This record gives sequence, C-alpha cells and structure tokens, in this order.
Amino acid sequence: MKKVIKLRWVLLAIWVVGLAALIITQPNMNQLVRDKGGYALPNDYSSSVAGRIEKQFNGDQNTTSYIAVFHSDQGLSDKKMDHIKETLQKIRADQKDLHINNVVDSFEQTDLKSQLVANNNKTLMAVFQVENTNDVTVHQLRAKMDTQIKTEGVKTYLTGQELINDDMSTSAEAGLQKTEWITVVFILVVLLLVFRSLIAPFIPLVTVGISYIVAQSVVAFLIKYFDFPVSNFTQIFMVAIMFGIGTDYCILLMSRFKEELAKGKDKTRATQETFRTAGKTVLHSGIPVFIAFLSLAFVQFSLYRSAIAVGVGVIFLLLALFTLLPLFMSTLGKQLFWPMVAKIKEPKSPLWASAGNLAFTRPLIALLIVAAFLVPPILTYNGQLSFNSPEELPDHYAAKEGFDVVSNDFGPGNISPATIYLKNDDNMKTTDYIALIERISTELKTDANVSKVMSISRPLGDRLNDIYVAKQSQSLHNGLSDASDGLGTLQKSLNDTSKKIDASQPQLAAVQTGADKLQVGTNDTKKGVQDLQSALAKISDGIKKGSSGTGEIRTHVHDAQSNWHSCRRGSSNFKTGIKKLLRACRRSPISSENFQAGQALSRLSIQHN
Repeated sequence: MKKVIKLRWVLLAIWVVGLAALIITQPNMNQLVRDKGGYALPNDYSSSVAGRIEKQFNGDQNTTSYIAVFHSDQGLSDKKMDHIKETLQKIRADQKDLHINNVVDSFEQTDLKSQLVANNNKTLMAVFQVENTNDVTVHQLRAKMDTQIKTEGVKTYLTGQELINDDMSTSAEAGLQKTEWITVVFILVVLLLVFRSLIAPFIPLVTVGISYIVAQSVVAFLIKYFDFPVSNFTQIFMVAIMFGIGTDYCILLMSRFKEELAKGKDKTRATQETFRTAGKTVLHSGIPVFIAFLSLAFVQFSLYRSAIAVGVGVIFLLLALFTLLPLFMSTLGKQLFWPMVAKIKEPKSPLWASAGNLAFTRPLIALLIVAAFLVPPILTYNGQLSFNSPEELPDHYAAKEGFDVVSNDFGPGNISPATIYLKNDDNMKTTDYIALIERISTELKTDANVSKVMSISRPLGDRLNDIYVAKQSQSLHNGLSDASDGLGTLQKSLNDTSKKIDASQPQLAAVQTGADKLQVGTNDTKKGVQDLQSALAKISDGIKKGSSGTGEIRTHVHDAQSNWHSCRRGSSNFKTGIKKLLRACRRSPISSENFQAGQALSRLSIQHN
C-alpha cells in the first residue's frame, strides 16, 4: 500500500487516460446488444435442432417477416379497404428501398383472405418478407416503414418477432438509464445518512462509477471481437452488482478509515492500516464474487451466461478500490468527512454489536430469526412460467400494441406460431407420410391451448376432406357407378351391332355370290385373252409364211373370232358380278367385313382395267 500511495498520481493519470481512450474507441454497446443479444439455446435442444432444419429447408434465405397491422374499431369499410390497398401498392413500389423481397396480402392473394382479414372485419394483416442487411439497422428500417404504412382512417402498427426484440432492446436501454439514476440517488441518500458528510457520499460513486465505465468498455470490445456472451440485461446486471457491492466495500473501508483517524493517526498511516485490515476482508469477499460470476461460463442458457460480464466488472472494481480509494483517503484525510471533521470518533453501535454477539453465541436462534423472514415468502411464492415475451414490454411500444391487436382479433400465436419439423431420410411425399402428418395434426388440435394447426393436409388450417377414406370411398363409388353406366351403354351398343350384323347376313351372302361369279368371269376373261394371244401369234406366223394361202388365214381368223366371243362372255360375267357386289355393299351397313370387301373390289377393278 505504501507504493500505491506513493504512485497515487501516476495511477490516477493511468485511470484517466485509459478511461478517455476507452470512451473514445469503444464499440456501441447498445447496438452490440441489439445485434448479438438474442437468447441462444444449447445445440442439443429441440428448438436449436429445429432451427437448423429450418435453415436446411429454406436454404440461404436471409429474410425475416414484418407484419403490418391495419385496425379500425368501427370496422374496415370498403373505403378504408381501398385506402389500405393503395398503401400496400405504394409499399410494393418502394420495395427495393425498404429492403422488402415480397409482400403478401389478401388483395393480391384472395385465397388468403380468411387468414389475413379478421372475422370481425376490424383488422387486416399484410406480411413483408424483409431482407436482413448490414446496410441499415432494424431500428432505422422500421422507422421508414412506420412512415410508409400510415393509412387514412385506420390505425397502423408494425410488429413481428424481430421488431418485438428491437423494442425489448429499446426498453432495456430505457430501463438501464432509470436503473443508473435510481442507483445513484439511492446510494447518495444512504451514504448521506451513514456518514452525514457532503463529500464522503461522492467518493464511492466516483470510484465505482469509473470502474463501471471502464469495465463496460472492455466488455464491449470482448463482445465485438471475441463473441463474449451478452443480453439485454448485461448492463443492468453490471450496474446492480457493481454499485451494490462496490458501495458496501466503500462503506466498510471508509468506516475503517474513520476509526483509524479517530485514533489519532495521520491520513497516510490511517490509509495503510485500513487496507492492511479491512482491505483483506474486501479482497477475500471480492474474489469469491468474481469466481461465482466466472463460473456462469459453464451455464448453457445465454441469458445467464451473459452475466459473466459482472465478473469482469468485479476485477476493475477491486482495482479501483485498491488504487483510487487510497488516493482520496491519503489526500483528503479528515476533510473526507466534512463538515463533521471536529466530531470524528470511533463509531460504536450497540445494535450491531448485539446482533454480532447473538450470531456467534446463539447461532441456532440467529438462523431461526432469519428463517422467520425467509420461509413465508418461499412458501407463498407461486412462480408461473410465461412464454409470452411481449408481456415484458410496456403497452406504449408499437410492436406490443400490434401484437395485442392481432392476438385479440386473430387469436394468440398468429404472429409467432410454434413450428414442428419432421425429417427423415426417406421421401416423405407419399400417402403414408401425409396420413401420418394428418394424425399428428389431429392430435395437436385436441390440445386446449392450440387454436389452429396448419400442415400439408391443412394448408389453411382446415383439413382437406379429399384425403380421407370416406371421401375417397364416395369418389370410388361414384366412379364405379359411372363405369357401370358406361358398361351398360357399351353392352347396348354391342347388342345393336350384333343385330345389324345379323341383318347384314343376306347382303354378305349376296356379296359372296357376286364375288364367286366375279372370280369365274375373271378366269374366263384370262383364258380368252390367252387364246386370243395364241391366235394372233398364229396369224402372224401365217402371214410370215405366206405360202399357206388365204385358206389357212381364214381358218385362223375364224378361230380368233371364236376366242374373241369367249372373251366378251367372260367380260360380261365380270361386269355382272361387279354390279351385284356394288348393290350388296350399298344395302349393307359399314362393317369390317364390308370394308374388306370394298378393298377387294377396288383391287379387282384395278386388275380388270
């Protein structure tokens, strides 16, 4: 302590320079809390696993949902609806500037009207898919959107999980400021009552205040560069703990310093003796506090782990107590307790002396007295868990107001519904898995706390009846009835066809007879042609020989004439067969047999020609 007192001005300079440098260069603590102050659960918790599945399902989408709420206590008339539609059209026109990727509303997607317009027709929702970007903060972006969604004749709110978190950060900042002022005022009042001095109360405030500012700056650097745990309550923890125990330690040390001064020691000697005795007590008390908060590093819940910052604060608090406080003591001496300088004496309190004596001599009685104050509150405490984080927000925050409006008109859970993810290595786009999902949906719907279940079998909250066996059976029955009617019609057609075939038998017989005669005529014609060719050959041969005379020629001419008459008779028979065949085809219906006969007739006509 002698060296500390000797180098007190050097140490003060170090504190002042370090404090100034940290204040100038430190990151924005409030913005760090907004960016990194979310509650993170351990990786093996179901919510964390679901979050990873969601990222796999959605890909690299870096968007979040903002919900624009349009409300009127008198109801949304057609005129108000037109105003809302115009507002949303303007939003679409400014999508790029507002970092909005998509707008979902009941005007463009009319099938979503039941989901986005309340049954009482007092509230309408529109969902904005907003791109997360580092170019603009949530706080700045929402300010622009709040201006854009203002609509004539209706109240407008912007809400959503991201905006609720932003309001919680704003509320935490406001709460921190209130806590700091309340703490300062309370400590001043207590110190004034304890020391009855105008100077002494400010010494603990200056000492603890400097250590708090330095510790907070260091924590800000740790958060930014080393991902130190942080939450909305980190600064509040530091203020409450550091000013609480810091004030206690200061009261202990300053009271001990006052005792040494009352014994007639000078300010330097009194300072040394104070830290030789009470200083050890403070050190032995502060180290366990540091270890206790440092052990929170092993806690899994990030909110509690963020209280490690208090451990950092305790380090700087102890440094300030053992460097700055000796400076004030050794410099001011008795003036520290002005205007009670003439009445400095060793403080004695019969009350606290009796209490200490009781604790040492009658420990059991002391424990019973303590239990009398502690047991009743413990027994009567009815801790009720709440998963409604917006309840922590005051009602005047816009995100909280919008959340309450949606909860009242649409039902709780519409802004941040619970999502269940099912993952399997098999392809789940099968009827078996759809049936499984529907069974799960049905079970969830039976829970009294569940108002709506949306799934692949209930895309809008109501189940698709077409997937049920009863519906499918009815469809099958209708299909079988239609098939039966069709079969009846087919049977009737077959019967009619059979009758027509029977009726066409005589015509088919006539066709066959004509075809037979046609074949005979064709054979006769072919034979006559062959004989004619033979006679002509003989005539040619007779002409060439010439010596045979006209008698032989006449003989061959007579033979040729005879063959020509045979050819004509064959041709006549051929024509007669053709006519009969044509008459039979005209009388008979078109059938496969008649079609084949027609083909044969065509071939015969070609051959004849």
